[in-house]
Amino acid sequence: GQRIDWKPWDTLHLPSWAWHRHGNDGDTPAVFHTWSVQPMLEQFGVALLEDGGDTAVKDLAPRPRQITARQGEDPYARRTQRLAAQWSGTESARLLTRFDDVRGLVTKRGARSLFLVDKSIGYHTAGLSAVMHELAPGLYQSRHRHGGEAWLYVVSGRGHSEIDGVDHPWEQGDLIVVDHWCWHQHFNDDKTKTARLIRVHNFDALYDMIRILLDPLNLFEELPELDAPDLSGVVWPDHFEGRPEA
Repeated sequence: GQRIDWKPWDTLHLPSWAWHRHGNDGDTPAVFHTWSVQPMLEQFGVALLEDGGDTAVKDLAPRPRQITARQGEDPYARRTQRLAAQWSGTESARLLTRFDDVRGLVTKRGARSLFLVDKSIGYHTAGLSAVMHELAPGLYQSRHRHGGEAWLYVVSGRGHSEIDGVDHPWEQGDLIVVDHWCWHQHFNDDKTKTARLIRVHNFDALYDMIRILLDPLNLFEELPELDAPDLSGVVWPDHFEGRPEA
């Protein structure tokens, strides 16, 4: 029943089992991009979609009750304690990142990063995280690989991604999909403008399973000496540049 107003480039998290719907208060179409762990749940046969129609939220079924931790040191008690701890704080977790409040961080991997959804800024998701990476004109990120998939939506700019040695060109509006454990690197082919990509991971939901399957491999690997460019002399544009008007 909580109303959340949003503007272009804001990021909204919809927790599992939360009744929700979207509306447009403007005079022009509103376009938003969504990512979900629903396909993974479908693979396990536990996906569920409920349609509440126009029923008032107070008359709809509440969220399923989470497990209560049991006292004791036996295996079952420890399992309930882990599950209860996992869900602790979800009701008060962060739901919205306003782009007005986002500030960029230039990283050693060769990009300016603006965190949108991450547990480090107060989110508690089912494994999803999102960050906007901005590549400097004519430069690139360091090459790396990891056990989970990555999806990258091109907000602005043009460039290419090298995935397991194959180049894939991209431009504004394209979606880049990096499969599990592929070496990859993203390049900005424009010599005068930055390129912005929103990267989404579903790592946390998969890592425990992947850690078992990949053992003794590492979950994340990159070159011992990062091959990222030196960004110390880059003059970054205002990160609000190109954002649509509300």
